[in-house]
Amino acid sequence: MSHVIHVRELNRTEASVPRLLAFAIENRQVAERLVHGIVRTYPACGVNPISEVYWFEDADGLHEIWVAPY
Repeated sequence: MSHVIHVRELNRTEASVPRLLAFAIENRQVAERLVHGIVRTYPACGVNPISEVYWFEDADGLHEIWVAPY
C-alpha cells in the first residue's frame, strides 16, 4: 500500500486545509522517515506520540505534518 504526506498550518483561530506534500510513497516506513527528516530540519519540532502527528515551527508559525494511506 502506498502512502502520502500531508502538511497544514496551525494558527490561533483555526487550522488550514491540509496540503498534499508527497504521494505514492512505497510504504509507511519510508514515508515516516521522510517526515522525520523534514521535521528535524527545524529547531522547534516534535511528535505527538498518541496521534503520530509531527509538528514544527518556522517563521510562518506552527505546522503539522503526517503520513496517511494513499
